Parts: sequence; C-alpha cells; structure tokens
Amino acid sequence: MVTSSRLFQVRGYPSWLVSAFSERYAGAISTFAITLLAFDLTNSATAAGTLGATRMLIAYGLAIFGGVVVDAYDRRRLMIIRASLSAAIWTTVAFLAVTDVLTFPWFFVLVCLSTVVAGFLGSASESALRSLVTKQDYVRARSINEARDASAQVLGAPISGALYGVQQAFPFIVSSVGQVIALLSAFHLPPLVPTSRTDTTDSTLFKKVPFLTNALAGFRFIRRTPAMVPLTLNSVFSNLGSFLLMTTVTLLLLSRSVSAETIGLIATTEAVGILVGSTLASKISTQFSTGSLAFVANIWSFIALLPVLIWQSPVLIGACYFLWAFIQPANNAALGGYRFSVVSVSMQGRVSAADTLLVGLPVALSSFVAGQLVDHGLALLSFVVSMGLLILAILVVLYPSVRKIPQPHLWPVSEE
Repeated sequence: MVTSSRLFQVRGYPSWLVSAFSERYAGAISTFAITLLAFDLTNSATAAGTLGATRMLIAYGLAIFGGVVVDAYDRRRLMIIRASLSAAIWTTVAFLAVTDVLTFPWFFVLVCLSTVVAGFLGSASESALRSLVTKQDYVRARSINEARDASAQVLGAPISGALYGVQQAFPFIVSSVGQVIALLSAFHLPPLVPTSRTDTTDSTLFKKVPFLTNALAGFRFIRRTPAMVPLTLNSVFSNLGSFLLMTTVTLLLLSRSVSAETIGLIATTEAVGILVGSTLASKISTQFSTGSLAFVANIWSFIALLPVLIWQSPVLIGACYFLWAFIQPANNAALGGYRFSVVSVSMQGRVSAADTLLVGLPVALSSFVAGQLVDHGLALLSFVVSMGLLILAILVVLYPSVRKIPQPHLWPVSEE
C-alpha cells in the first residue's frame, strides 16, 4: 500500500497539491457565492439557474478543445495562466460589488469569462498529476484529492455564506487570494510537457494533424476501450441525477427564504461526508474489486438520497447528503484510478475533456431545468426524475465489462 510519506517525496507533488487545493478552495467559495449573488441581483430562481446552466454549457463545450491544448503544451504553464486570469476576473467582480455598480448583465459576462478560462484550461491540473505520480501512487493521491476537495467545501460553503452575509464582495476577494496562492505554488512545479514513446503530442505533431482530429481522439479512445462506454454512461446518469436533485434543493430552499448560512451548512454536511469517507477511500478501493465497488456505491447513493423525495427539511437533507457523500471518495478513487491506468500520459487531457463533455452537457442543462421546475412549483417532479436517473446509473454498472474490473493491482496499464 502506498503511504502518504512516499507520495509527498515525489518531486513536485507537494507544490501541485497546494496549487490544486487553493484553486479548489477558491472555486468552492466563488461557486456558492455566484448562486447567491445571481439570485439577489434578479430575485429569480430561473435567472440563477440559467446562469448556472450557461456556465456549465460553456465549460463543457470548450473542454474538448481545452483537452487538445492541455495535451500539447506544458501543463505547469497552463496552470499558471489559468490562476492568473481567474484572480483578475474575481478581483474585478469584487471591485464592482464593493462600489455598488455591479449589475446582473455585467456579472453574467464576468462569470462566463471565468468559465471560458476554466473550459480551456480546467483539466491542466489533474492532467499534470498524471505526469507526476505512478499508477501505484495514484489511488492514494486520488483519496487525498477527495479529502482536499471535501476540506475546501467544508471551509468554502459556510465561509462563503458568512462572508456574503457581511458584504457581497468578500467571497470573491477570498477567491482571488486563493487563485494567487495557486499561481505561486504552480511556479514551483517542474516542467510538465506531455510526451510519450507511442503517442507523440508535442506542438510539431499538433501543427501537422488537424485540430478537430486531435480533439476527437478522446472520444475514439473511450469508444474502443472496454468498460469506458458503460463507465461514461454511469457518470452521466449518476452525476445528472445527483446534481439535478441538489440544485433543485438549493433553489427550493432559496425560494422558501431559507438563509444563505443554513444552505451553506447543508452543503457542509456533504463535504464532511466526503472528508470522512476519504479517510477510508484508499483501503476500500484497494480491498474490493472495482466493479463490485461501483455497483455497491451506486445502490448506496440511491438509498441515501431517496428520503429527500418525501421530506425537504434542512436537517434531513443534511443527513442524506452526508450519507451520499460518504461512499463517493472510494468510488471516485477506484473508477478514477482505473481510467488513469488505461489512459496514457499524452492522452490524459483529451480523454478527460471527452468524458467531461459527455457527462457535463446533460448536467449543465439540469440547472436551467431545476430553476424552471422550482419557479413553477414542480420541485417534486424534479426529485422523481433525479431518482430515476440514479436507477439507470445502477443498471449500467451491471454491464459485464464493468463488473469484471478487478482490484487496482490487477488493472491493465497503458503503454507510455
């Protein structure tokens, strides 16, 4: 079993972790504040949901092209560019909010600009991890990532709500600081230019091969690799189902005048569940076959969220979110590690972008759908559809190619 001490001895990994954590921390704060500010500027759940849907459509629509960029250029440099631009954008939002001249159209444009940056460069950080650690290290690294993300959510959601309650600009100021920390940490990374003996992806090749051909390479890889198609479908159904339900919950509570602090605490219970689950993720994901774990995790997720279909009290929602989140780190570490194992270093960006697009586009529409349903008093319908999607996620992992995925030490390894 890989130990944390060994992982932290990997050259560049500590700096990568600080950069990735800071970026995630900034994102947790700004994302929560975006929904609150959009609602306050418009007093409309539909407008808030539309902004969320637009952000996701932009991010996922650009991801396929961003994957090509990430596989062609130094990922360290791309991380630096992303952090710099994000810090500038959130500083602008904070300034406009402080001076009380921020309008929804301007806010919409700035948020979309930040999303364009994330769409093109968002996969640079995770792809950089593939250049830093081995397959043996990755399951442990992924478990740490889950804990990193959860701790950012634990701090981000309530802090964002509390800061927003004092001044609308404060969450965006803190987000800017987080991006600056990510920027400075990225400077300490070694060059991370993706190279491979079997799949050269330097800039010369990218000049010779049509851009669209490179962009579609990730889709071709998913299509021809055993288990990748059902795993992608599982991601679509499970993410769409859970995101639609949770977005509906947030907008429904806002429409009922539940305070931002309370909603932030509900989000925190999810993060705490991930944080607790991440402490066992490495052990669980290595002790059981990945196929069996995927099946159990999807059933667990369905049962955990089912009570929200009937009752929507903040306490019950928080408990359901905690139980749902507890199993996610182990499942993500296992399935993410399997994808890591079968995808070469030079293909990480494009395969990640293809998966992001296929999963993200349906999820992006859920924000708009949730806003419409809440505004028209049809939140229950949204909950029923969400649970139906989670059932489909369970059925997909019954595919033989998924059920037969073994324990991590028996995974196939891609040629480099």
